[in-house]
Amino acid sequence: MNNLKLLYGTFKHFRIAEAVKHPLDNNAEAHAYSTEKYTAIFCENPDDGYRSSADLIIGGEDLSYTGNWQFYRGDFRVEPWVKSEYGEDAEGIQIINADNNLTILLAGTDNCNDYYPSYTWDWKPENLTNQSE
Repeated sequence: MNNLKLLYGTFKHFRIAEAVKHPLDNNAEAHAYSTEKYTAIFCENPDDGYRSSADLIIGGEDLSYTGNWQFYRGDFRVEPWVKSEYGEDAEGIQIINADNNLTILLAGTDNCNDYYPSYTWDWKPENLTNQSE
């Protein structure tokens, strides 16, 4: 996922859609979030029944994508996600709530250097300090 650096930065609002239609494969997962600058769609790239990784599609904020969007306001930042909670290598992003420094989303590939990598979309709404609008 070479385009991850395009996602880094801070923003005041975002929207998230879980379990949206995968653009290329009806049998695979896809999830999306959007800020005032872009929309990022993380798509499962299944290699076989045991391995999967994340692909990333990035578009401008006007990228239309259907989904059940939830809207959030606050101070958020996007940073690299390079280590899982178990110390394994990861490749992806984490969205952090700047009010409490808690991660609200991990997205990408966990165990990326392992024979069994795994697509990850770990949404943690309990770490938000404000409600969806």
